[in-house]
Amino acid sequence: MKISVLPRAVEESRFTWEGVEKTSRKQWCVLEVDGIPTAFQTFLRDDDEPYKPGEYDLAPGAFGVVNGGLTLNKYLKLVPIRKVA
Repeated sequence: MKISVLPRAVEESRFTWEGVEKTSRKQWCVLEVDGIPTAFQTFLRDDDEPYKPGEYDLAPGAFGVVNGGLTLNKYLKLVPIRKVA
């Protein structure tokens, strides 16, 4: 499994929820399993810095397994892959 953050601008949108105006920030990524890619957007919290383009792994606690299926949190935490020299 490989996750790549794409070199695209962070997308911002505003919406109203129960009378409160909120801002949402999202960033495009590609998840690749066995060579099959799937694009998705990850949400960024207000205090999160956008991810730099590149390859990432899931951070511990950013996912779970339910009935044999992988589940991801809405606010995905990624850690950069460090290449071994």
